[in-house]
Amino acid sequence: MAAATIDLGDRLELFVDHHVIDRLEGTALKLQAPLPAGEAVRFDSPWEGPFSTYATVLADGETYRMYYRGSSSPAGDDQDNQVTCYAESADGKRWIKPHLGLYTVCGTRENNVILA
Repeated sequence: MAAATIDLGDRLELFVDHHVIDRLEGTALKLQAPLPAGEAVRFDSPWEGPFSTYATVLADGETYRMYYRGSSSPAGDDQDNQVTCYAESADGKRWIKPHLGLYTVCGTRENNVILA
């Protein structure tokens, strides 16, 4: 008995297994290894500290939005030393950290902090 056809419509499909592939003739599935492409974001502002973590990137229309935690100490969840920061990108490669002026952190409001 033949398997039912899966209608993909117009969506893109990443072929990582045989779920939507009936057969392979003269070819094989192979995941490619990542290639170093350089640094995307440098966490170098005083309010980001040396312990920036939890970067999350969301696609929002034509803009990629990154939210991440900045911390001046490795004290785990010590809320006194942590801020949440924002960056945005049009291509996911070059990031802008806008000066939002929402909070005074490290003596300045010229920062990308969205939660302090």
